[in-house]
Amino acid sequence: MEFYNKVYHKIINQLDFFDLENILYYLSIAPAMLLIELCIVGWHESSLKKIFQYKKSTRTDVFFYILDVLNVYNLITIFLSFGIFHILARLIYEATAFDLIATIYNPHIQFIVLFVVSDLKNFFSHYIFHRYKTLWTLHEFHHSATQFCMLTRHRGHFLESALKRMIDVIPFAIFGSIETYFIVKILTEIHQLLLHSSIKSDWGLVGKYVFVSPGAHRIHHSIKRKHYGKNFGNTFIFWDRMFKTYQPETTVDKLGVEKNPYNKDGVFKDIFKVIIKFFRYLKADVKALLTKIKIVCENDFAIISPY
Repeated sequence: MEFYNKVYHKIINQLDFFDLENILYYLSIAPAMLLIELCIVGWHESSLKKIFQYKKSTRTDVFFYILDVLNVYNLITIFLSFGIFHILARLIYEATAFDLIATIYNPHIQFIVLFVVSDLKNFFSHYIFHRYKTLWTLHEFHHSATQFCMLTRHRGHFLESALKRMIDVIPFAIFGSIETYFIVKILTEIHQLLLHSSIKSDWGLVGKYVFVSPGAHRIHHSIKRKHYGKNFGNTFIFWDRMFKTYQPETTVDKLGVEKNPYNKDGVFKDIFKVIIKFFRYLKADVKALLTKIKIVCENDFAIISPY
């Protein structure tokens, strides 16, 4: 009973939409960054111009930004996934609560360890959603943006977010959770907005060896398929260098995905296009898995059967 109460309260906390603190958070950081970008790249290249032009790709970005501002995104995620993945994430947490962070007594070192481990988790989570075709159908929606507007940072499908909860919980299940420094939350949000901005800088040595730069992330969003599997890093670029997925600066002519089916019929149709595509591939995966199991069972039976 206690487990279900924890899940219930966790979901209720996430449904605190129209939260004033959340609204102020998003309505202060993004506008400030839009103005900074405007000063750096000028009006013609700016995200502000793209927002005012309100082309189809940017409309989707603005839509998802508004959902985050009003904290409605979580509500839709829970609704579409029936809360299943929130329950599974809690089960994982309860079953593997090792609380290793308690072995570190310095709170600053605790935070650094958990932050670095979480970023490594983000790298592998990102990699997995590119590696497997069924998961890619969800993540492809983020990549379907045909131009970078800072608000592209918020563009992501609800089912992807729901599935990622089971991966996101792993570092906290192993190490335990600690209070996040609010300033780090702000800096992380600023970094993500910069990565999806019109700024194309590679940040020199810092972008080459430490942090993911706007230039590196632009390569990741290139329409060329060979670039899809490069520069997976969320905060730190050294994961890509360690795991041989780093792509140094190169010319990116276009953003998006090949044979892009999105940004044409409106955001609601796009959301359901993703769902239909995902379940079609999932059905094929399940069918293939059952066929393999059947073949293995038949072979095993043939070995042990005297007939």
